Amino acid sequence: MDAAKAVTVIVPTFNERESVSELVARTTAALAGYDAEILFVDDSTDDTPAEIERVASDAALPVRLLRRDENVGGLGGAVVAGLGAASADVCIVMDGDLQHPPEILPASSSGTRGATPMSSWPPATSVAATRPDSARRSASASRGCRPCSPRRCFRCGWRARATR
Repeated sequence: MDAAKAVTVIVPTFNERESVSELVARTTAALAGYDAEILFVDDSTDDTPAEIERVASDAALPVRLLRRDENVGGLGGAVVAGLGAASADVCIVMDGDLQHPPEILPASSSGTRGATPMSSWPPATSVAATRPDSARRSASASRGCRPCSPRRCFRCGWRARATR
């Protein structure tokens, strides 16, 4: 597939078992022709992980599950963990309850550079972003771990120095 069409859809979930099957089906249909994956970052206390694994076994797109045993940082922490585990440079964060319609994903994934608010979605809740791999490589070399973001690592506590 064309590298420009590679996208990871990050879906933070917390006890959202009922919407997993429909979300995967609609996302798969919306991203036909894209080199895409769906990455669930799950903090659930119910059987949502089992449902994700069940749906993933029959899905046309790769579906991965990142299970967080500790809910560090809440929703924001789940998004950061998803960005760190994403396989594509272009990442789109979507609510697990289908509040964001998967049908607008193709328009959201094209033409992103840096952190670009998606005009179709409420900017306060959804952002398409290109991962800063150059910042990740230089930071990880000095610490020996993969940072969660270019500014801070929640796993090892590293923080970037302020530059002015």
